[in-house]
Amino acid sequence: MPMDGISTMIQGNLMPRRPAVLASLITVTFIGLGDLPKAWIHSTFRVRWKVVHDALLWLKENNPYYVEIDISASHLEELAEDDIPEEVMDIIRQSDDVGMIEQESAVYVPQDNDEGS
Repeated sequence: MPMDGISTMIQGNLMPRRPAVLASLITVTFIGLGDLPKAWIHSTFRVRWKVVHDALLWLKENNPYYVEIDISASHLEELAEDDIPEEVMDIIRQSDDVGMIEQESAVYVPQDNDEGS
């Protein structure tokens, strides 16, 4: 990879991120009993490279934080036409431990300092 491409990727200007990078940044855990319906997973996590491309163009034109991004045609080609990236499917987990809901929400939901008074 040319040094300019590496520099752009590290600075965060090269979009979209590759599926492998995305999968290293997110975790997906479903809490509940029974099997996850495949159709539901598809409708929730499907990727369409054309939609990603159009969204990046819109952001570049309308959001000052995205003005300097470079849209990578090769990264877009790595995305699915209309499917779930294999890297994302591989990280989806399911648990029947409902106690995890409180554990997870405690990390993401800010506590109001006035609670309990």
